[in-house]
Amino acid sequence: NDLSPGTDITMYADDTKIWRRIGSLDDHWILQRDINSLLSWASRNMMIFHPSKSHILTVARTISPNVRSFIYSINDTAIDYTDVEKDLGVHINGKLDWTNHCDKLYTKANQRLGLLKRTCYFTKNTSKRRAFYLSQVRSHFEHCTIIWRPSANTTVDKLETIQKRGMKWIMNDLYLSLTDKSIYYRICKKLNILPLSIRFDYKDILFFHNVFYGLSVVQLPSYLRLFTGSRLRRSHLDELSLVSDITPQAPQNLTTSQSRCIGISKSYFYRAHLLWNKLPFELRSIHRPSIFKTHLLKHLWNEVTEVIQTESVPFD
Repeated sequence: NDLSPGTDITMYADDTKIWRRIGSLDDHWILQRDINSLLSWASRNMMIFHPSKSHILTVARTISPNVRSFIYSINDTAIDYTDVEKDLGVHINGKLDWTNHCDKLYTKANQRLGLLKRTCYFTKNTSKRRAFYLSQVRSHFEHCTIIWRPSANTTVDKLETIQKRGMKWIMNDLYLSLTDKSIYYRICKKLNILPLSIRFDYKDILFFHNVFYGLSVVQLPSYLRLFTGSRLRRSHLDELSLVSDITPQAPQNLTTSQSRCIGISKSYFYRAHLLWNKLPFELRSIHRPSIFKTHLLKHLWNEVTEVIQTESVPFD
């Protein structure tokens, strides 16, 4: 209650974040005053904020050198500025893209896969190797994917190479070529491991289903609304479909009820509502999460099978 208007704060466990939009030097001083108020509150509640564990992350499209000229402090100890900060397991940078996080994930998963190959070389059983891979390597790609899922195909392909190498190890065939999509999907189906790109879709849709049916504390953003138009005009949409009032399209393609936001195509809810609309109506109408999850997996594996059949090449 002691914070100035325009300053926000969130707390989770032992993590605290305080922020403010900086438009002038006065905003810097206001934020510092609010930090001091936070320190006073912590002191009264027998808590301590450590300057060495605190960092300043500037979020902006372009960062002016003047922005970082202001020195924030905790008990007269300066707080360092940082380009990347790890928050609840996700690395966040000043541009709010996930390049740094994906690079770190790739490095860590690559190290774990190398460790598996060196320490579990004696295991030839496919089921055991699969279990090792899922627990030690694939698990790194499961945490908060709806937040950091890469939008660039090159980044997805880069992460997918880890899985391809992992599958070669599982199959105990290091000379197996998985460059062809249909062969890779066929091995994925054989091992019952979804391709990473489709696994990302699966996680997106599962969370969106919970939000859509009010099973999550998270609510749909205000720019998404149920489709109420004529099916003759947009026949691929129905009463369980969602349309967005914000679009990344060029201005000349906008309707009167829409506004433009270039970066929205990379955001979770925008991409997830498009994935949701593509699902069969019968699947979207399932309310119970456990049943929806089962049918969604079946639907996604059917899509994998279609790719195998359409782009099939000889494989021994």
